[in-house]
Amino acid sequence: MSTAEEAAARASASKGKGMALIFGAALCYGTNAPYAREASFGGVRGPDIAALRVFIALALIAAAAWSTRTPLGIARRERAKLIGLGIASALVGICYLSSVAFIPVGVAVMIFYTYPTLVLLLSPLIDGTRLRPLTLVVFALAFAGIALAVGPSFQSLDWRGLTLATLASGAATAQMFFAARAPGGGGLATMFWVQVIILPVALLIAASTGRLPTPAAFAAAWWPSAMTILLYLFGFAFQIRGARLIPAALIGLISCFEPVTATLAAAWLLDERLGLAQYAGSALVIAAVALNILSDRTREI
Repeated sequence: MSTAEEAAARASASKGKGMALIFGAALCYGTNAPYAREASFGGVRGPDIAALRVFIALALIAAAAWSTRTPLGIARRERAKLIGLGIASALVGICYLSSVAFIPVGVAVMIFYTYPTLVLLLSPLIDGTRLRPLTLVVFALAFAGIALAVGPSFQSLDWRGLTLATLASGAATAQMFFAARAPGGGGLATMFWVQVIILPVALLIAASTGRLPTPAAFAAAWWPSAMTILLYLFGFAFQIRGARLIPAALIGLISCFEPVTATLAAAWLLDERLGLAQYAGSALVIAAVALNILSDRTREI
């Protein structure tokens, strides 16, 4: 095998690994929201879960860094990007988890998952990405699929939930671009300092949005709270690692699986029933992603 062929093989393997990691993140994040809504029914709000999971994440990452002797230092020139990633990540987690306490999961995901389209539209300006007509068709299919799969009912909506979901969408857009430039290759150092930045933001918001949940509330909602935290930890690790390996536009496309996952999980966990339109929408999203993956020209995305 020639040097060029070896390089092409390595690039293909790296891209495949990145896509698999982002797909895993999409599954974790998609299942996250219904569990967060279930926890809110028990009196444990999104900001409270967000603050608790940061403590757990910091402890786990610090233990992993110590056991593997991984340095946690970040070069000074990389710190601005790290701060941006941390703030965006904080707003995504807190705003999205909080929104489902005020509005149905289906409505929240319909608003939040406009961010892949925002990533697509901003990629030429930020990354200098060349967009193919096929890419636009794929995103149109995926977005139409999201609209069908979610199929929300916009009755009796709380403005707080709508605002929080919109803020989460904007923050997720910024997060995609910052994650693609994450210092340290998106490893333990990046994940550790992002959580350090998230911590004061999460504590401030949790303290400013009302009383903290009682131990009895945590005990009553321990399962959905634990699942929300666990799914976030896996999703965040997959996302940070995978975002370094593929373009932001492709990340946005694969992330279209998240609302489909959220809709299916909400039907299972919260008894939010699915109809023919929801199944058709899910099929459209899957078809759109498959079309992009199978295209021989994905390297131009």
